[in-house]
Amino acid sequence: MLGVRRVALACAVMVGVAGALAARGASAGSPHPERIGAGVVRPIRVLLIGDSLMKQSEAHAQAGLAQRGGFQTLTDARFGTGLINGFDWRTEMSHQIATYDPDVVVVEFVGNYLPPYLRRPDGSEILPGSNDYFARWSAAANDAMRRLSARGATVYWVLGPHMRDPGLDRMHTGVDLVYVGLRHGWSEVRFVDVYRVLSTPDGRYADTLPGPNGQPEKIRSDDGVHLTDAGARRFAGAVVDRLDADWRPRVRVP
Repeated sequence: MLGVRRVALACAVMVGVAGALAARGASAGSPHPERIGAGVVRPIRVLLIGDSLMKQSEAHAQAGLAQRGGFQTLTDARFGTGLINGFDWRTEMSHQIATYDPDVVVVEFVGNYLPPYLRRPDGSEILPGSNDYFARWSAAANDAMRRLSARGATVYWVLGPHMRDPGLDRMHTGVDLVYVGLRHGWSEVRFVDVYRVLSTPDGRYADTLPGPNGQPEKIRSDDGVHLTDAGARRFAGAVVDRLDADWRPRVRVP
């Protein structure tokens, strides 16, 4: 299965791209005093950021965290967006940190990169999946870490899921390697592995998986990229389970 451990091992091939740009030492900022100790009286503020997959999973994630208790959740997700062109996520991230001031940020971007493409100094286009594409994505991910952790938030990056198209899947896997490479400069970065809940038992792309009643359940849309409602529920479940496991000891539910 291409989960966190396998992606971490594969990250060695990306050292020249992700590691070099991530290597600068960076602190995660100073947490607020009320965030230190065995628990906090107020709810843990969670910010969910991402593209269409996060948007599709928004309702399930918010409901799941509310059901666990002790979490307050805000979602800022936009279809078809990515980190290196199009919508200005850098400014939006800084805005959300300044206004919402989350304790936890969960970031999900599969690597969207739509025309018009960025250009090199010589005028040539930076194409999707090229070395320059991954270098730009790594720089943007490091900048996102700087902005999102500026006031002490703990940042999680979503890894997965697989895509049906082999070329798109290779590019998305490369983006996940960039995220794992953030460990070189941000020791406190964390991850949510959705490969395990949206893949076959041997770690491959899946259109359907056994549902709660054991019957086949369609989890991916016909395009092989997006999620059905059942897939969105599984995606959100992985996020909720990870945050609940990490933060439950620090939450005091009235």
